[in-house]
Amino acid sequence: MPSAYQPLRRSAFTLIELLVVIAIIAILIGMILPAVQKVREAAARARCLNHLKQIGLGFHHFHDTHLGFPPSRLPASGATWPVLILPFVDQDPLFKTWDLTRPYHTQPDPVAVRTSVPIYFCPGRRSGGELLSVDGDGRGPIAHRPGALGDYAACLGSDPARPDQDGRGGNMIPGPADGPVLAAGGRASGIDPYFTGISWRVSTTIASVTDGTSNTLLVGEKHVRATGFGTVTDGDSSTYNGDNKDPVGRWAGRGNPLVGDPSAGPYPNRFGGPHSGVCQFAMADGSARPVRTSVPEMTLTLLAARSDGMPVPEY
Repeated sequence: MPSAYQPLRRSAFTLIELLVVIAIIAILIGMILPAVQKVREAAARARCLNHLKQIGLGFHHFHDTHLGFPPSRLPASGATWPVLILPFVDQDPLFKTWDLTRPYHTQPDPVAVRTSVPIYFCPGRRSGGELLSVDGDGRGPIAHRPGALGDYAACLGSDPARPDQDGRGGNMIPGPADGPVLAAGGRASGIDPYFTGISWRVSTTIASVTDGTSNTLLVGEKHVRATGFGTVTDGDSSTYNGDNKDPVGRWAGRGNPLVGDPSAGPYPNRFGGPHSGVCQFAMADGSARPVRTSVPEMTLTLLAARSDGMPVPEY
């Protein structure tokens, strides 16, 4: 007679089945993660290009108002183009905290030098917030004054031997550099570093870009190593300080190719971004586009110059 109390059979995974399931999950994760990373990189690259587009439009709105492109920087360590275009990139309240007659070092409002602007950062590299310069923003008896950073620089031209400005202290004239953005001409009074700006004027116009605005680099991603954020060594002191051209202006061409390796350098004079294989630019016509980091240096030279009269080959 069969027993009325038969043991219940319990279903469960064997160790082999469990290991197989874990292996399948690991394979799926290994397949999904690269795809997720590619999507994130594509999104960051698209947002970066949009930031450059907004900056390029800011340059053009400035041009409409002042009849010229914003200078790379004002005389006597004055404000830089990231300050000058603030009203044209929806940052008028921040612009009103600036005194354009004073250099960066003696701005009376601490908000003026410390407030970052989101579109001045490449999402693939870093964000703004309280990220401030580590060194490079002092002058003479004035100690380093930490200021906001930025990931974009104007194109000064193809040859660093041709500066963006000539003259010192009280009188400034635009330099012989061949790019679409140069330092302002103008005058200042006072004893270094306690200058007072008297006047300034734009240096370049759309009409002066005779090579064609669609064939001329205007603003691009500047090369900064992750280990050099905020340092003068990497040309990454405050983006508002006109004392040094490297944080707001870079060169492109012979001897200064685009940097393809984000960890290479330091190269404080060059353009380069965190995106694989490309560096992104706003062009002088207001458009924005990626440029291959492998582009020949001769082609880059032609793209950086505003009026060399030479045709630009396909790039």
